[in-house]
Amino acid sequence: FPPNDFGLHDISGNAWEWVADWHGQYSDKASLDPLGAEEGFGRVARGGSWLNYPGGLRVSMRLAFSPNGRTSNVGIRCARDVTGLVIAE
Repeated sequence: FPPNDFGLHDISGNAWEWVADWHGQYSDKASLDPLGAEEGFGRVARGGSWLNYPGGLRVSMRLAFSPNGRTSNVGIRCARDVTGLVIAE
């Protein structure tokens, strides 16, 4: 597949990605990168996986998942802070 706008390949659809938020309602205020709930019944996984239909393969898709659960289609993504990183073109 071609890279996305950040030059990354195959980011959506491999596995649901664990994020730090608890699943819950977002604030009614519009915001960029909103904080999730401080507590809830499940942790958030985002992005869909190889088990989903194409409509579910987007970063806005959220799933509440038990912090103690396991499955073959939920994982983590290794990342690093890119503050100050210069990307050569």
